[in-house]
Amino acid sequence: MKKIVLALTLLILATVCYSQAPITPPSTPEPAKGTKEYYLQRSKVKKTKGWIFTPGGLVLTGLGWSMAVGETRNSIATLGEDKNNGAFSSLLILAGVGSFIGGTISFISAGHNKRKARALEVGFEQVPLPPHGSLNATAVPQVSYKIIF
Repeated sequence: MKKIVLALTLLILATVCYSQAPITPPSTPEPAKGTKEYYLQRSKVKKTKGWIFTPGGLVLTGLGWSMAVGETRNSIATLGEDKNNGAFSSLLILAGVGSFIGGTISFISAGHNKRKARALEVGFEQVPLPPHGSLNATAVPQVSYKIIF
């Protein structure tokens, strides 16, 4: 009787745990393409990717290199009669170099996006508009793009 009650209790708990409706987090609206906020957000994402991939690539390359050195020492100690061909350490080194290059490219792309965001300006500019014969300066909305040489 105790086993049946325990089994039913565990079954009910498992059913309740897996029957919960998923809660979706509220989505943040993405800025419109071509705006300053859009380029700043892209720059931030690319910089984060760069900070993940670049050190990760260095760690993978160092790990692969240390494994290759250990395999070489083992091969010398056994006079070449070991069964290890060094493929895994070579793959680690290649993955590390690829990750390092990808992280560097992400950093470069983040810089380009940040420069695009700085070049695009939206604001108000004082423009002389002659209403009814007088020369008063009025603030009007303007969009400008800076060309940096």
